[in-house]
Amino acid sequence: MHAPRKQSGWSLFSLTFVVLVAGLLVLVGLKLYPGYYEAFNVRDALTSLQENPNVGRMSKVEVWSSLEKHFDISGLYNPSVKRENLSVEFDRQTGRKVIALDYEYRNHVMFNIYALLTFHHQIEVEAL
Repeated sequence: MHAPRKQSGWSLFSLTFVVLVAGLLVLVGLKLYPGYYEAFNVRDALTSLQENPNVGRMSKVEVWSSLEKHFDISGLYNPSVKRENLSVEFDRQTGRKVIALDYEYRNHVMFNIYALLTFHHQIEVEAL
């Protein structure tokens, strides 16, 4: 008689476990993607605002209006960024205007589990 060889391969339990973990990772990735897509568009909006030569003269309302126009062009019709998240301040030490957006993105993942992403975007421009 020959000795039985060592079994190889995956059991049903290990295959099921790997599929469940992979599915959970895909689910979390799909739930976080919109938040990062929004963050990239917000960063692009601030970058395009920085290239505007008149941004140093703009008030907070004008800056927000310009950002909203860029959001509409990018397809962000209901962003989690609100006017209250925008700050426009003058830095006396550098003589520059600091425009910053601090906001949170929340998304329901499953059951009572939510994903919370926090973002901070900031640019400095010449104050005119």
